[in-house]
Amino acid sequence: MELRNPVTAVSEAEVTGETARIFAEVRETMGLPLITSIWRILTDIEDALPTSWAAVKPLYETGKPAAALGLLMSNATLPIPETEPRGIPVEDLPAVRTIIDAYNRSNGLNLIALSTLSVEPTGPPITEAEAAAPHWPGLRRLLPADEIDAETWASLKRVDSFGNLPGRPGVATLWRHLAHWPEFLKAIEEGMAPLQQDDTIDRSITALRTSAREYAARLTRSRPDTSRIPEPATKLIERYVGEPGVARMVTLGHALRSWLV
Repeated sequence: MELRNPVTAVSEAEVTGETARIFAEVRETMGLPLITSIWRILTDIEDALPTSWAAVKPLYETGKPAAALGLLMSNATLPIPETEPRGIPVEDLPAVRTIIDAYNRSNGLNLIALSTLSVEPTGPPITEAEAAAPHWPGLRRLLPADEIDAETWASLKRVDSFGNLPGRPGVATLWRHLAHWPEFLKAIEEGMAPLQQDDTIDRSITALRTSAREYAARLTRSRPDTSRIPEPATKLIERYVGEPGVARMVTLGHALRSWLV
């Protein structure tokens, strides 16, 4: 089962009825200002969205995935560029940081929680829980592909190639959200290119995914029955949390956020 294209996946603005209700519940339960691609892509498979969300919602409600994510990232070695970031007006820095933080939280929580669907319980249970979800200011609008000029789109594609498999369709949504700042994308490309060439990015992604599965295994005692999830959805989720998968964007997103501190 190939991952769908996040660029052409259904948007939040398009959905109605039960799908819109579930999307709102995902945002509230996970403490997010947006819906990232995995939940939007699951709408392509019959019954995949409601059954997959029902499987992990109780786990999210414990606050333990957020605690596990904090532990994961506190021990992660990130591929932070040695160059200086540029291309963001000073007044826009808070907006850029908020966008990156939103994707880091969503992608990180999904990596941890959805990995529980394919690992066996092991290790000491995680007892810590997040006290409260963050408060989010408004986010800049996510630009549709047809509003991004050709030069910026080419830059997006080059940035998206870092740590990715050849021929993967589309681009990760974070890069598209950062298309408001084309010069920043060029700075990301410049800073990340050497880390791609010497395999630093790939090593970081592999190490983070391995650690994420270990934390997920410590959460599986809380996992409910997953037998109602359709097999195509199960395979899709396995690809999503597999290499490079969402671990790639957790790694690169947190590296960017550290770069901008």
